[in-house]
Amino acid sequence: MKLNLKDEAAKLEKEMSGSAGEEGPELFNWYKQLNLRAYKVKNTDITNKKISELESMFSGSVAVDKIKRGEEIIAAKPDTVIQSGDILAIVGDRSQLLSASEAVGPEVDDRKIVSIIGEILDICVLNKEAIGKTLGDVSKKHGHGCFLRSIKRQGHEIPLTKNTIIHRCDVLRVAGAKDDIEEFVKYLGYPERPTVTTDLIMVGIGCVLGTLLGLLMVKIGGIPITLGVGGGVLVSGLIFGWLRSLHPTFGQIPNGAQWIFTDLGLNLFIACVGLIAGPKAIHALHQTGGSLFIAGVVLTLATHIAGIVFGRLVLRLNPVLLFGAMTGAGTVTAALNALKEESNSTAPAIGYTVCYAFGNVILTIWGSVIVNVM
Repeated sequence: MKLNLKDEAAKLEKEMSGSAGEEGPELFNWYKQLNLRAYKVKNTDITNKKISELESMFSGSVAVDKIKRGEEIIAAKPDTVIQSGDILAIVGDRSQLLSASEAVGPEVDDRKIVSIIGEILDICVLNKEAIGKTLGDVSKKHGHGCFLRSIKRQGHEIPLTKNTIIHRCDVLRVAGAKDDIEEFVKYLGYPERPTVTTDLIMVGIGCVLGTLLGLLMVKIGGIPITLGVGGGVLVSGLIFGWLRSLHPTFGQIPNGAQWIFTDLGLNLFIACVGLIAGPKAIHALHQTGGSLFIAGVVLTLATHIAGIVFGRLVLRLNPVLLFGAMTGAGTVTAALNALKEESNSTAPAIGYTVCYAFGNVILTIWGSVIVNVM
């Protein structure tokens, strides 16, 4: 198609960030180590100004976390007025703090004010007020002193831009002072603190209910429809995942265990399906010749080609988003990973997530429908 996916991804991220400059779209990507330094107010230009006015003087994002006034340590609020002689604890990227001495005053070594406990925490978005807003909108009004490191949707990292829209159950990884992080948690939703335990009760209940659901059979138009044990457990997992998104206080599974289930479990599942279906496939090929194989190739390619043509010519989608959606529709996570690597971007995951959820459910029942219809 003569497309350069790296260029298309960069174009999409620039559109999402609203940035016309050359600094790149990742406006909130504080992957560099944060710095905390103390400065004594000597510059008369900032005396009697508010903290928010001082922070806006920097080209990037910085936050005044605490103020030492005499021997008293006070919390810095956006409307706190700066006085001459105050010592300000400023958090930000090193490149921003290089100009702090000129804007505020000399850097000082005061352990009392820079003795701030930092925290990096994953926060699951549940607050209706935050859902549907952009990262830029949220950052203007909430999360003072908090720096966003990443955002994940259904386990896949998506681009950090000021126009990225927050969805329910997005997981934001935030770094900053512990008090600021805890205050941000109250606004966003639920803190997903690191754990090494698995909620085996919910996992067991999900497996049992999924197995029972897979054993059910419903006839529609004389066609028996059944999910099967694998499909039943899959649907059960989707339902329990949805319930956890509403109340993420149960069903915890550590990242390591999730990796085992996702990667090793999926590979074992594919291997078992192949071992079971292999002899039947060989028998079918002996009976029908190569026509069955060719029909499978045509059917697989035709649907994706039709989707790509419709998405490009009718919907006018960015190819990175479109290809991400097609990998989700095909329920091929490996293709998504290859697409992210080829485009050098996490943007394809935005189109992938919803299509993948629908594709997984339809996949479990559609095979039996087609077989019975034919």
